[in-house]
Amino acid sequence: MSVFLAIVLGTVFVVGVLAAVAGLVYAVVRAVRDKRTPDERWADEHGEDENPYRTAAQFVAGITFGGRR
Repeated sequence: MSVFLAIVLGTVFVVGVLAAVAGLVYAVVRAVRDKRTPDERWADEHGEDENPYRTAAQFVAGITFGGRR
């Protein structure tokens, strides 16, 4: 293996490791700084319920299976 190839592969490896670490740090910082409750986060991601008048079956399914609709 030539020295040039070893340097190139080492550089690619180091850049990949740095990108992975930066991504993990970003995700952890974002999760820690997010002060919303899980219900607020879900509402922000999914918007308003398109049908506020749920049927009894939808209501029971939400209680039984933990769904939010």
